Amino acid sequence: MIIADGQPESKENCTIAEWVQAETAGIVEEILQRLTPAVRQAMTTLEAIETGTQALTQSIGRHITESLMSAPVLDSLGICRECASPLRSVDSHRARGLIGIFGQYDWERPYLVCPQGHGSEAPQDRVLQLGPGQVSPKLAAILARVAIDVPFDQVPDVVAQTLGVVIDGEMVRRVTEKIGSWAESQEQTTIRDVQSGQAPVPPAPGPSTLLIALDGAMVNTKRTRDGHRGWHEGKVGVCARFEPIPRLLSAEKNEEAKPEYGPVEYCIGFERQADFLSRLYTHALQTGLEDPSCCQLVLIGDGAHWIWELSAKYLRVAGKTWVEILDFYHASQHIWAVAHAVWPDDAAIRTDWAEKLLHRLRHEGGAVLDAVWKALPPLSAAAQDTVTGEQAYFAFHQDRLDYPRYLLAGFPIGSGIIESACKTVLKQRESGSGMRWVEAGAQAVATLRALQRSGHWQAFWRKAPWAQLVPLSRRIAA
Repeated sequence: MIIADGQPESKENCTIAEWVQAETAGIVEEILQRLTPAVRQAMTTLEAIETGTQALTQSIGRHITESLMSAPVLDSLGICRECASPLRSVDSHRARGLIGIFGQYDWERPYLVCPQGHGSEAPQDRVLQLGPGQVSPKLAAILARVAIDVPFDQVPDVVAQTLGVVIDGEMVRRVTEKIGSWAESQEQTTIRDVQSGQAPVPPAPGPSTLLIALDGAMVNTKRTRDGHRGWHEGKVGVCARFEPIPRLLSAEKNEEAKPEYGPVEYCIGFERQADFLSRLYTHALQTGLEDPSCCQLVLIGDGAHWIWELSAKYLRVAGKTWVEILDFYHASQHIWAVAHAVWPDDAAIRTDWAEKLLHRLRHEGGAVLDAVWKALPPLSAAAQDTVTGEQAYFAFHQDRLDYPRYLLAGFPIGSGIIESACKTVLKQRESGSGMRWVEAGAQAVATLRALQRSGHWQAFWRKAPWAQLVPLSRRIAA
C-alpha cells in the first residue's frame, strides 16, 4: 500500500502526552498513600506488584474511558448530510457493547434518524471514530498487529497475558481481515489512480540505482475467480534503492556485490500476473522509479517467463539504464540438473564438472555455455531430453547471464532479497502446517504484512482504517 510517511505527531497526541506527564506524579503519590497495609504486604514480589498495578491501571482506564466517551455531542452533528434536515432522536440512551484495551466498556449514547429516510446514526460513534462491531480502534490495531505475525487462534492468549482482555480467535480473524481488506481496497485505488495518470507523491532524491526483484510463494487458498481450492501463487515484489560500488575483481575471487539498501518496499498479490505488475509498478514509483536521481533500474528474477516478458513493459522507463539479471543461484540449479542427468552414477565427475562450470559462468558469463554443451559425452535418451530443456532455458536467458559485468558494476547477482521476502513476509504467516485460506483473507493479511514490513504501519493507522469500515449509511450526519 502506498502511504506518505513522515507526518508529525498530531497536536492532540502531544497535548495528551504533556498532560499525562504533568499529572502522573501527583496521581501516583496519592494512590501509594492510600494503599492499605494488607495490600502492601501482599505486593512483596515483582510479579505481584506488576499484577496489582496492571489491574489498577485497567480499572482506572476503564472508568476514565467510559466517562470521556459519554461526553455530550455538539448539536451540529445531528444534521443529515443528504438533506440537511435535523436528525430526530429515537433513543437517548441506546447501549453499545465495546471491548477495548481496558476491558468491557458499559456505554450509552443518543441514537438519531433522518426524518426523510436517509439513514440513522449515533453521532458519538463517529466523533470517537469507532469501527464496526464490538472492538475499539486501539484494540483493533493491536489485534491486527499481532495477528499478522502469529495464527489467529494464538492471539487471544497474547492479549490476555499482556492486556488482561478476553477475546476469541474468530474475533481476531474478523477484525484483521476487515482491516486488511480495507488496506487492499486503498491499494487498488492507488493502482487505478496511477493508471489514470495520477502519480503518487514522489520520493525524496536517493541513490542512483533501483533494484526490483519479484518471485512467488505457494499458499493453500480457495481462489476467488474460479473457486478452485489448492496451492496458488502469491506473487511478491521488492523495490529498494542502492548505490553500486564498482570493484576490481581478480580471476581467482569473484564475490557478489552486497549493496547497502535504503528503505525496502514490499508488495504481495494473488491476482493475475499482469495485474500484479501494475501493483509492483505503483510501489516502484514510491521507491523512485521515475525520480531523476535514479538513473539505473536493475531487475532480478528467476527463470519464470512471465517475469521477463511483462516486467520491461510495465517497469522500464525511457532514459534510464535497464539491466536484467537471472538470479545466479537459480541458474546454478539448472547447471546441476544437467550434471545429474549426464552423470547420474558418478558423483565425483558430476560435482567437479558442475563446480568448474559455475566458476566459469560467474567469471566469463553465458558465452561459455555453447562450447560446454558441445563437449558433453554421449547421452541417453532421458539425459538428452534434460539437456535439451536446459539448453532452451539458458538460450532464453542468454542476455541475462553477463555476471562478470554485473559484478564489476557493483550489482547483486543473487535474489536473496526477494527469496527472503517470500519466506519471511508471506510464507511464514500463510503457509504454516494445516493453514487453509480464502483468497480474500490471504490477500488481506498479506497486504498488512507488506505495509508493516515496508515501515508504513504507523502512517496507515493515522488514516483511522477501523473507523473507515463503518458503512456509509451509518455515517451520514455532518
